[in-house]
Amino acid sequence: MKNINSLKIVVLGLGLTSLVACRTEVKPEETPEKEVPQKVLAPEGIITLEESKKLYDNYTRYRAESIEKFEKENFENEEFMAARYTDFDYKDLKQYLDFVEQAAAKADVDVSTVRVYYANKGGKTHQNSIFFVPTLKKGKENYGFYIGADGSAQLIKDRVRVDVQQQGAEVLKKNELEKAHPSTLTVSAPMLFDDQSLAYNKGTSGPPPPPDY
Repeated sequence: MKNINSLKIVVLGLGLTSLVACRTEVKPEETPEKEVPQKVLAPEGIITLEESKKLYDNYTRYRAESIEKFEKENFENEEFMAARYTDFDYKDLKQYLDFVEQAAAKADVDVSTVRVYYANKGGKTHQNSIFFVPTLKKGKENYGFYIGADGSAQLIKDRVRVDVQQQGAEVLKKNELEKAHPSTLTVSAPMLFDDQSLAYNKGTSGPPPPPDY
């Protein structure tokens, strides 16, 4: 009888041990579900390929042909082909937009638009180009801005107006000095600024790439 009771105790002890082991068993860590990126909707400015082809052809008819004719008549450049595009590296462009947002946030202003200016490289090529300028809203108008040396947002129009006035004053001063001392040529040193420009160009412009339109 004692042997039977002893056997029951052993079996019961083993059962309890197994039960405790089951309850304390470490479950494998669950793999966290990957976050599904939010779907980006197409902006209203997206146009069809047919529309883009029409816009391209309109520029050919009303602008590119006139530009090429002008260059050939005035600069005797028979090989000139009007620029039809400007390439920007995708990562560089994203970095530029991030940089603008960072600068605007530090200056405590909101970027209202990104303005695209038509430009010309000058020199021997005379090729057209573009450059970007962020704007902020002041009153009812959008104005291009840059970051001043004090970290605040400043309007480009005010800076350009000052530069033009300073350049005019320098020219007048130079002319007066040349009249007083004809043998002396005075060259003013360029002014140095700690301002941070937000204008962005550095793209590659050229005639239409064959594979596209």
